[in-house]
Amino acid sequence: MKRVVKLTLAGAAIVAAIGAGAAYADRAGRIDGAFGFGPAARFQHFCATDVGYVAGRIANRLTERLKLTDPQKASLKELEDTFVKAATDAKQICGETPDMTTIVGRMAFAEKRTDAMLSLMKAVQPKLEAFYAGLDEDQRTTVNAMGPRGRFMQPGGKHDRDEAVPDHG
Repeated sequence: MKRVVKLTLAGAAIVAAIGAGAAYADRAGRIDGAFGFGPAARFQHFCATDVGYVAGRIANRLTERLKLTDPQKASLKELEDTFVKAATDAKQICGETPDMTTIVGRMAFAEKRTDAMLSLMKAVQPKLEAFYAGLDEDQRTTVNAMGPRGRFMQPGGKHDRDEAVPDHG
């Protein structure tokens, strides 16, 4: 009897895992609106982004905001160059036309996207850690306040350049 219960629970766990993976792959293939939502939409937005331009803008803002020294600027340039190369490599799959008609096709493409983004992160992490290690405490505090899209957070959670957003702090 105990063996039947264990097998039933194991079977239920396997079905749940497959179901969760299938649901992720199904959502990953769904695009609504201009970019939509979910992993597929974020990847589609990534594919449409000029990473060199964005990385350059963020690097310029960091240089100005942090008042970087020459060695820090060199470390940031290495980080920027590594990011642009890794992002360009990750974008190799952007031109592919995946089979989104089947759950298997959606799952396979979700795996490819995930692998591409993981490779990007693994390439960038050592350069990011080196840049961060070269900052003083005040600079680290400023970098840690960086929000989405490279903008800096103000007290109360307001982004700089978000004048229309009231400060609730």
